[in-house]
Amino acid sequence: MKHSLLILWSLCILVLSSYLAWQTLALFDFGYPIWFDWLNIHDFILKFGPENRFKDNFELLAPQEYFRIFHEITAAINNQGVGLAAINYQSPNSLADIQVLRQAEILHLQDVAQLINIFFYTALTSAGIAITVQLVLMRKKQFLPQIGAHIAAPWLIIACFAGLVFMLAPLEFFYWLHDAWFPPNHQWFFYYQESLMTTLMKAPDIFGYIALALIITTLVWYLILFIVNIHFFRSFNGVRHKA
Repeated sequence: MKHSLLILWSLCILVLSSYLAWQTLALFDFGYPIWFDWLNIHDFILKFGPENRFKDNFELLAPQEYFRIFHEITAAINNQGVGLAAINYQSPNSLADIQVLRQAEILHLQDVAQLINIFFYTALTSAGIAITVQLVLMRKKQFLPQIGAHIAAPWLIIACFAGLVFMLAPLEFFYWLHDAWFPPNHQWFFYYQESLMTTLMKAPDIFGYIALALIITTLVWYLILFIVNIHFFRSFNGVRHKA
């Protein structure tokens, strides 16, 4: 029984950690300015911006404008999609505002925002379950283990799964996830010639780097929450921690 509760606790903390990692990286726009240089996104925009069939002069903007647009997209999807249609840019050749996102892109990002909203409630539920499990263990005078088998198990599973994905077919897996999660009548695949959003992000290349940053940040949060819980557990019980 104790082992089952510990595994459940670890999985719930993992879900909560992943959500906290998402929100932490969102504060820094998922490192977009770093990936902008790392992936040569500016050169990419200079190449595909002029080929866009719907919007003009996107390639003429300064890098700070691309950072602003990415920030506004990030803020919108973390706020239930509010403000997506208001994201604009001005061409150096004109004072008129040009809407960055087309309707199909807005619809897709609203789907992403809905997914993040589900993620929030899942993390909230996981936090409630983890607290409940911890209270049960405390009541039974049982203890959370040190970082060992129960704590490492979820990460071992993730590491094996991620390794298989990256070795075999990362792009196919990325496409499968989109097919599985998003409504079949909602476009999620956009060619560079039809989407400034896709060009701005150099999708899907940037998502691999963001995924790696999410995994690392999730691990950091996981360790923080584990250590905080261990200290709380020991302080509450006033006894020495058991391995």
